[in-house]
Amino acid sequence: MYTMDAWLSDYPDASTLFVPRLTGPGTTPSANLDFSLMGATGSELSRWGYPAAIVPSVDQRIRDCQSMEGADRPACWAMLDRYLMARVVPWVPVLSQVRQVVTSARVRHFLFDPWTGVPALDQIVIATG
Repeated sequence: MYTMDAWLSDYPDASTLFVPRLTGPGTTPSANLDFSLMGATGSELSRWGYPAAIVPSVDQRIRDCQSMEGADRPACWAMLDRYLMARVVPWVPVLSQVRQVVTSARVRHFLFDPWTGVPALDQIVIATG
């Protein structure tokens, strides 16, 4: 299966990436971002026409990370990411977008907002003169 799925900066934390893509409850192949079907039950897989009876689940690990606070929370998401990439589903982006921006010589500082993909107007500095 081929799909376009934009991976944006995770704000406020990695739950915005992991939860919709990797949790099992309510998983449906057409209405969810969970293209991996992780956490789906055997009956769900059968109903959707898949021959597999079991797939990996990280639901408990996700719940553990969501229950943490402070510095423990991002550390938990990082551990989950390492576990997923090394042992479960090593997703690799096959397409990367590169932007080139032509600006005036007076522009001293210019950034794109990584969340919206548009110029960060509060980050543009123009030299006087």
